[in-house]
Amino acid sequence: MHKPNSENQSGVILILSLFVLSIALVISLSFAAVFLKELKLSRAIVQSTVAFYAADAGVEYALSIDRKTPGGLTEGAYPGASLTNTASYQYTVSGTSPGRVIKSIGSFGTVQRSLEARY
Repeated sequence: MHKPNSENQSGVILILSLFVLSIALVISLSFAAVFLKELKLSRAIVQSTVAFYAADAGVEYALSIDRKTPGGLTEGAYPGASLTNTASYQYTVSGTSPGRVIKSIGSFGTVQRSLEARY
């Protein structure tokens, strides 16, 4: 009988092991790439939401001041404020009542969102 050569078998096992490890590495790197894209997307969604609510805060603040001020706010741009979560807003007022327009731009991180209120 012919005995199998154990040296040849260990070479095949080594090549097969490297092939399996390479496939596992490719799959792992693919999952990591997808995960990083999803992480960036979720961060952008959070920033967008915070910027939207900052813009909403700007509209609400401008409406509040406009109602409290005799004759209302004068037309123009107002600097707004920075909020405790580092978001900020600025707003502009144009027109007269009825038909007055308040436009507020909220910013957070690299994202800006705007809202406009007409009354």
